[in-house]
Amino acid sequence: MKKYIKLSVFSVKKFIIIYYIVGLIGLSIPYSRNLFIYIIPFAILINLFFILYFNKNWGSKFVIYSISLCILGFVAELIGVNTGLIFGNYTYNNSVLGIKIMNTPLIIGFNWFILIYCTFILINKLKYPVIIRILIGGLIMLIFDLILEPVAIKLSMWNWITDKIPLQNYVAWFLLSCGFIGLLYTARTDIKNVISIHLLLVQFIFFLGLNLLL
Repeated sequence: MKKYIKLSVFSVKKFIIIYYIVGLIGLSIPYSRNLFIYIIPFAILINLFFILYFNKNWGSKFVIYSISLCILGFVAELIGVNTGLIFGNYTYNNSVLGIKIMNTPLIIGFNWFILIYCTFILINKLKYPVIIRILIGGLIMLIFDLILEPVAIKLSMWNWITDKIPLQNYVAWFLLSCGFIGLLYTARTDIKNVISIHLLLVQFIFFLGLNLLL
């Protein structure tokens, strides 16, 4: 792929900032909101493309574990949305997040992979025992969910049956995140990516901005 498509780190980082700024503006304006909600799956796929493009140290273990993460993330959501046993009782909007299987968007597995992958690279730079890094990673993911949930509800990406988001959701999110990050550690592969932390940070700022503007 890289033989035919040559991208510089600087240009991609700049592009990520610009398209998230455009997304922030588009989702904040009522007249353009529906259009930007519709293209959310495409934005996730763009993130996935950049992550894979700049990924270093490809190997069979990385491929197997990455595919496993996508599948496990999707299955967790599938079980969750159809039973309420994992996150609590919630439903995905039928017109948002693209193609669905058993009420669960296919794209959600890729989103789990992107977030876990970026978080893993961030915490792997810390000089702590692996278990501490895993817990820190779970906490980062939990904070991300805390700022994501209000935005997702306001944009009708998904809805909770109860008026308040259940504590169960955050506990499950933290535990699943720790488990998925731990799964990457068992791969024993040195995953590196020059844009992953940048992408994670921009997404944090993006959702913080939407919390203020919506």
